[in-house]
Amino acid sequence: MTTIIPLARRGRITVAIVLIAIILICASAVRFSQSASPGSPHALTDFDAFHIAGRLAAHGRLADAYDARSFFLEQRRVSGTPSFMPWTYPPPFTAFAQGLSLLPIGMSYALFAGLSFAFYLIVLRRICGEYLPGALIAVAPVIIINLRTGQNGFLISGLIGAFLLAAFGERDQRAGAILGVLIIKPHLAFSIGIIALWRRSIGLVAMAATIAVLLIGLVTWFYGAGIWSLFFSAMREATGFLQSGYYQLFRMSSVYATLFSFGLSSAAAMAGQALCAGGALMLFGFALKRGMPTRYIAALACICAVLVSPYCYDYDLAILGIGIAFIIPDLLARAGPGELACLTGLTWFAGGYGLATKVVMEKLVDTGVAGSELSTSPTAPALIAPALLAACLWSAMLLRRERR
Repeated sequence: MTTIIPLARRGRITVAIVLIAIILICASAVRFSQSASPGSPHALTDFDAFHIAGRLAAHGRLADAYDARSFFLEQRRVSGTPSFMPWTYPPPFTAFAQGLSLLPIGMSYALFAGLSFAFYLIVLRRICGEYLPGALIAVAPVIIINLRTGQNGFLISGLIGAFLLAAFGERDQRAGAILGVLIIKPHLAFSIGIIALWRRSIGLVAMAATIAVLLIGLVTWFYGAGIWSLFFSAMREATGFLQSGYYQLFRMSSVYATLFSFGLSSAAAMAGQALCAGGALMLFGFALKRGMPTRYIAALACICAVLVSPYCYDYDLAILGIGIAFIIPDLLARAGPGELACLTGLTWFAGGYGLATKVVMEKLVDTGVAGSELSTSPTAPALIAPALLAACLWSAMLLRRERR
């Protein structure tokens, strides 16, 4: 224990992680900037989808972004690879993506990844203070994934953390504004909304509703009312894709993905997901009713955020870092070095399994051992949810102990 706690507080670790992040951002910016050419396809990642959707919106072709087939053809034209990445983000995030597309993709990626990671670091620092290095170590694979792909995990997680800080700090207007902005990814904000209702703050709820309505009104004025029919049509398509197993389930962190990847029917897997979500929300409600310490409630809200939705990916587990930040001093005060190492191993597995599996599968494709259809079919078991649930249960058991 005498070595673990200083390690979790060692500022040099934060400096090293930031330097590595800068290197990854620079290298990825160069990679994003490279155009596909005959015989040399461009590896398509998430930020490519952001930029392509934004460009389509800017050129008045938003319907092509929300139509899976048209978006697939556009991605193949840009990258030269048969990737499957439908666009199902709400219109407010589409408008944000259009803004990002005004810059060349390399510059746009570097700006978005750099600023969102800085925002994430600031929020983590405000939550756990000197324990920031420990929180970063716990979710290191997730940090790499978000930096590598340019996903929005840092942005959404930072917003959730900022909301929790504001809500529990009695800054209701600020908390409400943040909650309203979270309509850009609403399926991860369900438990956060429960906290808003539990607070019974008219100011918080009114501000959240005002910001949400304002964003909806602005994008409706900008794109036209038809944008919502396109969005809901894309959502229905995405539901069908999920039920058919067309997504990379091994990168998804939901119970649904795990059960479906092991051969259960879509209906049975969704029933299992509903049981998991219901159990998590019941536990969350129990914690609120019992008046548990706010840091535990905040951590539970973060866990519920990644357990409720069947559509949750490994990059969304940056939210796990926010939850860990709230309870890391308590974990360090109660667990032994071996237990902390095992717990970290579970969070690393949950965060890194999808990326490691994808890399292995891509190598198999490159060497001709397997066909390129691996990029769109569930050819590996989805094991993130079991590791995530095990880490949550173990953390709960540790937090029930007396301090050492």
